[in-house]
Amino acid sequence: IRVRRQSLMNASVSNSSSALCGLTQGYSFILQSVLGFLAFSTLIIKRCREPAQQRRPFIIWMADTAKQALGMLEIHFVNLIFSDLLKDQECISYLINFLLDSTVGLLIIYLLLTIVRCIVYCNGVTALRSGEYGTPFRFRYWIAQCGVYLLVMLLEKLLVGPLVLFNFWKKVLLTHSLTHS
Repeated sequence: IRVRRQSLMNASVSNSSSALCGLTQGYSFILQSVLGFLAFSTLIIKRCREPAQQRRPFIIWMADTAKQALGMLEIHFVNLIFSDLLKDQECISYLINFLLDSTVGLLIIYLLLTIVRCIVYCNGVTALRSGEYGTPFRFRYWIAQCGVYLLVMLLEKLLVGPLVLFNFWKKVLLTHSLTHS
C-alpha cells in the first residue's frame, strides 16, 4: 500500500505540475511583468496618498524603491532557479518558496536587517544607514546599501530555500490531490 501510495503521489504531482506549469515559458513572462507593474503601481499610489509634509524627496523614494525592486527580483530569480532544480514540481515548489518567503522569510529579513542596523549604528558607518544617502545624494551610498540589502535577501533564501525539499510538502500535495480528484 505504501509503495502504491508513493507512486500515486509522484504521478499526480508530476502530471499536474508538468502539464500546467511553465514558469519560464510564453505567457508566464507577460503575467510576471504585469504583476511587477501592479506592484510598482501600488508604491506610486501609496506615495501619492502620503501627506505632502511626510513624503520623502522623490530621489530618496526612487532609491529606496529601486533597492526593494532589486531585492524582489533577486528573490524571484533564485526561486526560479530552485524551482527549476525540482523539474517535475516546478510551479508547486515556486509557490511554496513564495509562501515561505512571505512568512518565515520576512521574519528572517527583519531580524537580519535589525542586526545590520545595530552594527551600522554602533560602528558609525554612515554610508550604510538605510535610506540615508547624504546631501547631496551620493550614489555610492545607495550602491553600498543595495549590496548589503541584496546580501541579506540572499541569506534569507539560503535559510528558507532548503525548507522546500522537506517531504512534508509532498504529503500536503497528495492530500490535496486525493481530496480534489
